[in-house]
Amino acid sequence: MSTTTVKSGVLGLLGLGLALIRIPRLMSFYKKRTLLKRLKTADVVVVSISKSGRTWLRAMLSRYYQSKFNLPETELLEFDNLHHLNANAPRILFIHAGDLLRLLPEKTHLANKRVVHLVRWPIDTSVSQYFQASGRTTAFRRGLVGLPVNIADLTIHDFVSSSSHGVDTLVQKLNDIYVYMTNHGALLTLRYEDARKDPASTLREFLVFSGESPVDDAVQLATAATQFDKLKKAESEGHFSSWRLRPKNKQNADSFKVRRGKVGGYRDYFSEQESSALELKVRGELNPFYGYKEFLR
Repeated sequence: MSTTTVKSGVLGLLGLGLALIRIPRLMSFYKKRTLLKRLKTADVVVVSISKSGRTWLRAMLSRYYQSKFNLPETELLEFDNLHHLNANAPRILFIHAGDLLRLLPEKTHLANKRVVHLVRWPIDTSVSQYFQASGRTTAFRRGLVGLPVNIADLTIHDFVSSSSHGVDTLVQKLNDIYVYMTNHGALLTLRYEDARKDPASTLREFLVFSGESPVDDAVQLATAATQFDKLKKAESEGHFSSWRLRPKNKQNADSFKVRRGKVGGYRDYFSEQESSALELKVRGELNPFYGYKEFLR
């Protein structure tokens, strides 16, 4: 057993131990306080499960507002940072679905807010979460948030099939968000797959929903600049000042934040039988509202 493996295991166990005591409660307290403070001034709220394409959406919006308001191209949208540079730029708050359900169960917190729910086919999402956990998340952090400390010993299918953090969990969160947002006055649901097919139309839809008239030249520039190959190159070169778009290890393509973004890419990792079983589960349990009943058939 290598020294690195032992160290990773010790750090993971330490994170797991801390997760059983007070640190998670303190983290939740400060996170909730921050969310409530930002919700007071947020112009738009984006809700999504992690690895549903929100970094890509964030980059597109950043490039759009950079072009529209002549802002520095290295600035990645972080709630109100662009607003501070130009008061006409909106404050856009990104919230993980799990945090919304766990920390803000009272639906009144989103009252009178424009909410965009960004969704993605859960199996693709789960595979991306595996690579995020194995390539970008430390053992300490994995232990702290309840992910497998020994992730190197798991296959991708083991991870995705887990009842504690795999596809089952993602389907349940999507169903819970559907219930949470029922009867919300201003809700736009965007599917990642539709955005990949026509990013310009998706960006325009977001902008119109947020209350502004899209500037066509800025839309075209934003979608062109954030094509996956260009965005991955920008990440590799350290173009953005934000830590969000920096590779953990430039020698490991799977450690990049912008990894593949391929629709249906999970099939590259599973057998036909494994893929079919997962697809059957999702189609049988996910709320039909999301429109995935016939997805990838």
